[in-house]
Amino acid sequence: MLPAAAFLPSWGKFSDIFGRKPVLLIAAGIFLLGSILCAASQGITMIIVGRAVQGTGAGGLVGLVNVTISDLVPVRERGLYLAFVGFTWAFASAIGPILGELNFGLFL
Repeated sequence: MLPAAAFLPSWGKFSDIFGRKPVLLIAAGIFLLGSILCAASQGITMIIVGRAVQGTGAGGLVGLVNVTISDLVPVRERGLYLAFVGFTWAFASAIGPILGELNFGLFL
């Protein structure tokens, strides 16, 4: 969360300069790179580095999704679309640990 919070203002400025779509795709690519680093890690140091790279990309994804929705959707409908994003976060936060535990329990 620290890299996400640290790089969020930079992502916003980059999207002002270069446009929303390319910067959002770069943020997704950086997040993917961090996920690959975590998956291929051989030790705790590599996991920490991978999570830091993921956090850097996540800062762009979290911020730029809301900005992109605000750019594309009229003000009258914006609350509904942002509510869908919030619902997705809430659902993933609630169900993710349960699915992770079920998956982990199958391999014991």
